Formats: sequence, structure tokens, C-alpha cells
Amino acid sequence: IAQSQIINLLSALSSSSYNTDKVLDLLQDAGISRAALILHQQCLSSWNEGGEKLVGSAEHFRNAIDCYLNDDDPEFQKNVFNYVKKECAVSTPVDSSDSLGETLSAKLPELINLDPILSAQLVAELFIEELD
Repeated sequence: IAQSQIINLLSALSSSSYNTDKVLDLLQDAGISRAALILHQQCLSSWNEGGEKLVGSAEHFRNAIDCYLNDDDPEFQKNVFNYVKKECAVSTPVDSSDSLGETLSAKLPELINLDPILSAQLVAELFIEELD
């Protein structure tokens, strides 16, 4: 089954019709990163809508970043910068001591390897409060 077909199926189904954790494990084991990305984003989105910062949100954030970074398409990989900005905007200003900030700090070396300029811009935008 093509990755796009799995993405279409996941988009059509209600998230209550399957066990998200089991599906994520299957997708990640099979290397179907874009479909896994959608599920990680859905999990984060549902937590953000509830106004809660749950411990698992940092794990989904980290795994979503990995889905971008592990993709075969270099242009798709760079979408990680916009994704990070969008997710971190929910908890603005980002504090490097919060769970998303800690996760982002841990992922910075990989982001810098991907694109040093976009990484510097990301840090400047998200951590501006801490640079003073």
C-alpha cells in the first residue's frame, strides 16, 4: 500500500476508530514517516486544543520532528522549521526549560545539520526572550 493511501485512510477514519499508539508503532516500524507524522500532529493538536501541556506532547513533538528529518525528500525535510514554529507558537514565548523547549534544544544539532541558516532564524525567533 502506498504511503498516500495510508494517509488518505487515516484522514477518512475517526481517530476513535483505531488505537493511535499501535498504529504509530506499526507506521514507524514500517518506515512510513509521513503517515506517522500526521498522527503525531493530530495528537499534539488535540492536546493544544484542550489547553493542556501533557508529558506525552513532548514525545509526539520529538517524533514529529524525526518524521521530517528522516524523510527522503530534502525539500520536505525543511518543512520541519515551519512546523516547529507553528507548534511552539501555541506556548509562546518558548522557554528552553519547558518540555517543548527542551525537546527542541535536544534536536538543534540535527536541525543545524539540515540547514544552519534556518536553524539560526528559528532559535532567534523562538528564544528571543532568553537572548536579552
